Amino acid sequence: MWYTSRWCYSVPLAVILIPICLKKELAELAWISVVLFTSLALFVLVNFIQLTFDTHFDPLGLDTDILYPKAEWGTISALSVTMLAYSYQ
Repeated sequence: MWYTSRWCYSVPLAVILIPICLKKELAELAWISVVLFTSLALFVLVNFIQLTFDTHFDPLGLDTDILYPKAEWGTISALSVTMLAYSYQ
C-alpha cells in the first residue's frame, strides 16, 4: 500500500524538520561569521604591526641586493603569510 512506503513518512517528516534544521544552521552561521571577521581583522592588524615595526624591513629596497637578499626572517615571515593568504582567496 502507498501509506506503508518510505516516502509516505519521509516527506512529511522532512517538511517538519526543515525549519528546525534551518534555524539551527543559521544560528551556527552567525557565530561562524563573527569568528571569521574577528580572525580576519586580527590577521590584518598583526601583519600591519609586524610590517610597520620590523626593523629589518626596507620598504624602498635601497639597502638590499636583488640577486642575493639577506635572510631576515621577521620580514620574510610577515610577507610570506600575507602572500599565502592572498593566494588562497
